[in-house]
Amino acid sequence: MRFRSNGKLLITGEYLILDGALGLSLPTVYGQSMEVSEVSQDFVEWTSFDSKNDPWFSAKYDNDLNTIIDCTDVRIAEELIQLFRAAKELNPSFNPTGVKVQCQLDFPRNWGLGSSSTLRINLANWAKISPFKLHSATSNGSGYDIAAGMSNGPILFSNSAGFHSKSIAFSPKFKKNLFFIHLNKKQKSTDEVLSYQKLKPDLNLAYAIPAMKELTLKFCNAPDLSTFERCVLEHEIYLSAILQRPMIQEELFNDYPLGKIKSLGAWGGDFALATGPSEISVRDYFNAKGYLTVLPYNDLIV
Repeated sequence: MRFRSNGKLLITGEYLILDGALGLSLPTVYGQSMEVSEVSQDFVEWTSFDSKNDPWFSAKYDNDLNTIIDCTDVRIAEELIQLFRAAKELNPSFNPTGVKVQCQLDFPRNWGLGSSSTLRINLANWAKISPFKLHSATSNGSGYDIAAGMSNGPILFSNSAGFHSKSIAFSPKFKKNLFFIHLNKKQKSTDEVLSYQKLKPDLNLAYAIPAMKELTLKFCNAPDLSTFERCVLEHEIYLSAILQRPMIQEELFNDYPLGKIKSLGAWGGDFALATGPSEISVRDYFNAKGYLTVLPYNDLIV
């Protein structure tokens, strides 16, 4: 059996999506696959491979999935046990005994495109349960990454009353002017969510959530690059005030002359979105500053 799901990027909404804000999310061409083979053995064998096809994690479990026989990382091995237990609670007939599981990432592990969410989707599909139910049982995230990973095109997502995603025809005429830059570090989503939760008591969510919906729809309907760039700036100013953090263009790229830069997802890590006149000029600027991964929109987004 083989399962696969897409990676994701959250373009709007950021932390407010945790509290029901409407966000624009884009699935990526890079994702993760899972191959499950039945073998003649009395244990469950798990191996995860990175984008270079090198194994980065492996483990063996007893067939009850309660005991770690051997592993290369105890923390990850225990997290997998929790996922298996949650899956079995959701579907008691799920009984993965005597199997060999191989997971393959399409993207580097530090890219933050959803190694955890794609794993949950694939495992849920194997266990014949809802990926959203497995997510709810094992994660404190909004669920947008699950929705995006299950989609083959842009979506609007909200969890204001359950998990709701809607496919949209987001395909801006100015895609050739949009680029994704990896910031050379990966944020740990669970830690960032906890940091946001500490700020919530001081937020007026009754105002913030509708305001973010309006801004998200502005992004989706931007008719040209200049309008889109105004949306970027408005979004950055708004989230900067809420999160009490400087905008990324102010903090890291205040001499960027080619367009606007927007943080994505958990501010301060993973990817940023930049606008610019050409791939060459954008790449030259960021490469000179040590940011070597610059991906044009069409190279990354489904």
